[in-house]
Amino acid sequence: MLIAIDDFGTGYCSLSYLQQLPVDSLKIDRTFIDTIDTSSDDVPVLDTIITLSQRLGLNVVAEGVSTQHQLRYILSHGVGFVQGFLYARPMGTNDFMSWLGKSAQRQNGLLKGESGSASDLVAE
Repeated sequence: MLIAIDDFGTGYCSLSYLQQLPVDSLKIDRTFIDTIDTSSDDVPVLDTIITLSQRLGLNVVAEGVSTQHQLRYILSHGVGFVQGFLYARPMGTNDFMSWLGKSAQRQNGLLKGESGSASDLVAE
């Protein structure tokens, strides 16, 4: 079993949880991701959360990624997992299975040299 702290940095989340619980992942709340596009004054808080997570050996998930700029920033800072509307909106099981199949086909085509760009592999 893996444990993730969701919406890290908001609500009742305490840094002491990182010491008290066998946490595997931190999911950074979207409010911090939004600062990438809106407020350069608040970005250091995001950077600190990312660095803290990495130094503790935790997986980092960026929630609410909705722009290519946010994605580039997150990836350039070593965040390994991303979720958000940039990839897809919430969907039901059947729609997800169809989306997953189409995404795999697009990635296979790009890997075999068909037209497209490397960024297509990242933000489908």
